[in-house]
Amino acid sequence: MARKRNAGRAEEGFRAPGLWIEIQANAFKRFDDVARRWLDRRREALDATRQSLEEMRGSSDLGECMRIQSDWVLGSMRRLTADFVEMSGIALNLAQGAATQAAESTTREIAEAGGELAAAGSKPRKHSTE
Repeated sequence: MARKRNAGRAEEGFRAPGLWIEIQANAFKRFDDVARRWLDRRREALDATRQSLEEMRGSSDLGECMRIQSDWVLGSMRRLTADFVEMSGIALNLAQGAATQAAESTTREIAEAGGELAAAGSKPRKHSTE
């Protein structure tokens, strides 16, 4: 039985690097997408700041300057909220992935242990007469 278990683990060992690389590639893709959206929001923030300053420079009305500043703050808060939502999603996905992986690993180990116990229980035993 030990030979069969070791053979299964050897096969798993050959698959593990490929699986690990695939997981890493998927994680990189997700982080790359998030980083691109974050950079887009940073560019948007810079453009909004530049535009707001130009509009305030061109205005002599204090009320208009306050409206421009208020619009700028609201846009900044919208972008900040989008950042938090995206980062929270990443944290949640990582936690769920880790929990899923741990559960699958534990389930597999329990199944292997159960199979070994069942195989050991089916072997004939010698009964001593003492």
